[in-house]
Amino acid sequence: MLNEGIGYAYGNLCREWETKEVQVQGESKTIWVNALAYQPKKEDETIFVDLTVWPNRDGSDADGRAFSDATSKGSRVMIRGKFAPDSYVNKEGQPKMGWKCNLWDFASMVRAPFNGLAGVDNLIKQFPGAEAQPQSHEPF
Repeated sequence: MLNEGIGYAYGNLCREWETKEVQVQGESKTIWVNALAYQPKKEDETIFVDLTVWPNRDGSDADGRAFSDATSKGSRVMIRGKFAPDSYVNKEGQPKMGWKCNLWDFASMVRAPFNGLAGVDNLIKQFPGAEAQPQSHEPF
């Protein structure tokens, strides 16, 4: 479960990165925004996290550009940043609880498709030296 404060989460990006101009203390800043779909276990409800990448202290938006260049909609990523709860209304008009995160770091997660034994064979072909998982292994 996510907690308010500094933390980590993993999931898939919900859309392509966008830039927005915001005013902060009378100064215009470019921020990068996206959303993360986080589901700790298959049976859990998906939690959506609004992501914001703020300019660096020198005013550069290099982090946002790097994140945007390296990932796209559907990319599986792990993020680190400052989380805060956020409420919103979903498409059906129901109030929901979500999260927002001022994003500091992220890492792309590479996972070969898992299709039973064929998935393990695919993993070994893509990453020579990888060892097969026990047959009882089930991915998250």
